[in-house]
Amino acid sequence: MNPFLFRDFYGALLTYEGSAVIADLIDPWLDVHADQCKAWFAQHSVAANEERFGRRSQGDTGRSRQGDLLLRSLYAFSRVLDLLLLGSQRELGQSDEVVKQNSWLGRDDPPPWTVTEGTGELIHRFATTLGLSTSEAKTFDPFFHEIARVIPVPDVDRPIKVAQTVWPLIRAGDLIVARQGVVVEASSRFAKPGVADRSTLFWS
Repeated sequence: MNPFLFRDFYGALLTYEGSAVIADLIDPWLDVHADQCKAWFAQHSVAANEERFGRRSQGDTGRSRQGDLLLRSLYAFSRVLDLLLLGSQRELGQSDEVVKQNSWLGRDDPPPWTVTEGTGELIHRFATTLGLSTSEAKTFDPFFHEIARVIPVPDVDRPIKVAQTVWPLIRAGDLIVARQGVVVEASSRFAKPGVADRSTLFWS
């Protein structure tokens, strides 16, 4: 697969200025590249494969070229998902200022085309068309869930409860590509609005 495929698609999404991004860009891209991407994800679905992920041998701190290309492609794919998920913030009623703050796009404003209805369905269709699996969990776990919005409750001892799924968890084999986006009900003891739903998760 072209190692720059996802990067180029990300660039196309970022610069699209029309009003029908699904029909004009996303669906045609899937029609052309879905089978190729599906085969690629199937080949690289086992995250524990050290050779593919870059360790050439035990004790070797260098990375193989194949491993570098894999990681770069996965990162570019994650940025594509970031763009598609911006619509979920508008769908939840977030202001343009908050969407801009959460986008990390390095530009003044989020793309004007962000989907504001059916983001979860779009993400599910996009991921499964590429051969990835999606799932939803009802019990909150910070490893599997990303808080998209907090609904405060007065009971300070009430633990976090998943109230709504905004988009599904996405996996490539054993690798979690995107956590499940959820609206939660919680007291300030467990999750504070404006903090839990806006904090940045860095690579770990």
